[in-house]
Amino acid sequence: MMLKKILKDKTAIFTDLTASEEVLKMLPAFKFKPWTEGVLMSSLPQSLSRYRRDVSIVRPEQSSTISDADMTLLRDHAALGCRTCILSVDGTHHPLVFAPRWRRKIPHAYLIYAPDRQVVLSALGNVSAHLAKRGQFLIAMDCNENECVGAGQFRPTTWQKYYTGPVDPGGIDYAYSELVYMGCT
Repeated sequence: MMLKKILKDKTAIFTDLTASEEVLKMLPAFKFKPWTEGVLMSSLPQSLSRYRRDVSIVRPEQSSTISDADMTLLRDHAALGCRTCILSVDGTHHPLVFAPRWRRKIPHAYLIYAPDRQVVLSALGNVSAHLAKRGQFLIAMDCNENECVGAGQFRPTTWQKYYTGPVDPGGIDYAYSELVYMGCT
């Protein structure tokens, strides 16, 4: 009953990023939808076909082009050990946050915040090169299989992330979540 009352707020976004099997059974009844189909794992060689000459990536302190709220998000997550940067594409500026992870003893960066997943995928070679220079040799990001053809290895996941409310499903927003604070992925 309490959950039904909380979920009545149609202006709020609710997520479940680490649902247990019991909770997964309840989510459809509360109108939660899967955010993406799976995870893309990519390395610099795999993503070179998505390298663009018209893209730049800078550290947050090198930019004056993003909002105060985005700058706060980037600073907060950097203080929590995340990698942050600003991706500039076609005159637009996109703050990105990556949580550090390890896969088979290889350091990688898991994308936990991006306003537009398509923009990141379009410049994945640039993002991979930026992160490789900083010791992160793989990128993991949630996406749909049709979005990432030729960009690395896609695998459907059984541990999906769910949302309800006015979220843009084309973005990734796991900021300030258990994926950051507890390292869950």
